[in-house]
Amino acid sequence: MGASESLNAVAAGPLLRAEVESDLPPHLLNRVLVFDEVDSTNSFAQRNAANLRGGSVIIADHQTGGRGRMGRSWYSEPGASLLVSYMAMLTGHAVGDGLYPMAASLAVCRAARVALNEKPISPAVSERHCTIKWPNDVEYRGAKLAGILINSTGPTMCAIGIGINVSKMQFPKNLRGPATSLAELTDIRRMALLAILVQKLDEAVTRMANPRELVRDYRTCLGHVGERIHMQQIVDGHPVEGVFAGVQDDGAALVETDVGLQAFHAGDLSRVPSTRRH
Repeated sequence: MGASESLNAVAAGPLLRAEVESDLPPHLLNRVLVFDEVDSTNSFAQRNAANLRGGSVIIADHQTGGRGRMGRSWYSEPGASLLVSYMAMLTGHAVGDGLYPMAASLAVCRAARVALNEKPISPAVSERHCTIKWPNDVEYRGAKLAGILINSTGPTMCAIGIGINVSKMQFPKNLRGPATSLAELTDIRRMALLAILVQKLDEAVTRMANPRELVRDYRTCLGHVGERIHMQQIVDGHPVEGVFAGVQDDGAALVETDVGLQAFHAGDLSRVPSTRRH
């Protein structure tokens, strides 16, 4: 492990160090590793898993190689996003099953709802509009607010990678679908948001011991149910379009199609534009 891979509690410059020490509650400081720049917090977690413990939190001011689901890159400007990896102990559930994405997206959605409810800028800003887009994006009124990528780091832990758009950004024109940031909706600092997020992640991971309750809570935050959607998933050689009917207990998406109800354990859901609906 080179010097850049130091596991000191704060391995960052003075500005980020001051932000952490000013806004992060003292009880979280011994859990957090902070870096000015890494390739990605999940990649760091995978390389250094042997030196990390469950509940450790890795954050970076900037990522040079941030990744999203399905091999996509994750766009972020330096200092504009909360970029986090949370180390979760494996509790009898495989990383590839649906419970970890449900737990992670539930935590992010609930943290964003708390942030939006604390300092609303107008009565129109309501937590009801912050929802999960299956399987684990978090949106505000259909615009992407946060994304999640989960990677195995070994036989006992996984890294839950989270990117939340906090400050205003100039999003690239080639992004898939609209995006937004918390700064468009409310006023909250990154480390204050991190404290809320870690609390919600702790709660959600603990809740995995009772999958039925976790799935129930996930469903209450799930968006696009009852809407006509497109699933980027090949079935019999054709993409699938239909009405999103929610999720099974294992997290698989349910889509009512012309040939009946179908379940999808992987894929990319997008809303069908109103001009194409029948």
